[in-house]
Amino acid sequence: MLSAAFAYTHIQFNPPGLRYWLVFDLDFGGRDVSLDTARWYYEDVLAPPPNIIVINPKNGHAHYYYALMTPVVRGENARRRPQDFADAVYRGLGAMLDADPDYRGLIGRNPLHPAHISFTPCERPYELAELDEYVSDRRAGRAWLKAAREAGRDVNSRGRNCTIFDATRRWAYQWVDQYRHVNSGFDVFASACMRHAEALNVFPGHTNGALPFGEIKSIARSVSTWVWRHYSATQKGSDSFFSDLQSERGKKKGSAKRIELAPIAKRLSESGMSHRRVAEELGVDHKTIGNWLRRLDASGEKPIR
Repeated sequence: MLSAAFAYTHIQFNPPGLRYWLVFDLDFGGRDVSLDTARWYYEDVLAPPPNIIVINPKNGHAHYYYALMTPVVRGENARRRPQDFADAVYRGLGAMLDADPDYRGLIGRNPLHPAHISFTPCERPYELAELDEYVSDRRAGRAWLKAAREAGRDVNSRGRNCTIFDATRRWAYQWVDQYRHVNSGFDVFASACMRHAEALNVFPGHTNGALPFGEIKSIARSVSTWVWRHYSATQKGSDSFFSDLQSERGKKKGSAKRIELAPIAKRLSESGMSHRRVAEELGVDHKTIGNWLRRLDASGEKPIR
């Protein structure tokens, strides 16, 4: 079965409900770096030696793997304190490494795949408390995550709901093929979409603040379901597909806007929002909302679920 370990460029390193590995994505701000820079970067920032470093030789971008001696149980029924401690350590190390905070930590580069170059600086796993000793400033970890969430995330002209919807679907277009290739299944992909949407739900300058959890869950479920069933970046190309889609929508103008936003308006209305509030969220006139909902009711179309 060893050949199977070489088959995939990316792997799902943590099983559902358990956290054996803390993994960080180092893209160095999008710039190319040398192999040595990626390999020894942890020393430059005084971070602990990773157990595994997996590098893309084309650009030097790397995944740093830290193995945990005692895995952390995750989920609603698991103890909250160990999960919170693991999250705090992850944020702290992420800040030290200046890792990509948009990385969802569910799949990573396969150390055994020949497309990558791998190193093993540390052969023994870490206890969380040991990793925590390297984290000198917990506030830096919180700031790292907060700044990443807020960076470039001004609410678009159609409101908070569509801002998160657009950002999540673009992320899903980019990653769906990787999740298919590691045979992780739809549930793992849906979970990643949910985490991404939750991370985006920060609107400090908005009058109404963050969206309710139920709306975020609905957005993530809608995006993950559609993208998993219908989209393949390898076949269509994420950038070209999105551009073609936008161009086609531009030609259809008002009709396309109604087709795209009316189901969202229906779902928001059913959640208890007034027509004026829905109109504010979607950036249209409240009379338009009424017209859209009447057309949906007449046609029997169902809102996005």
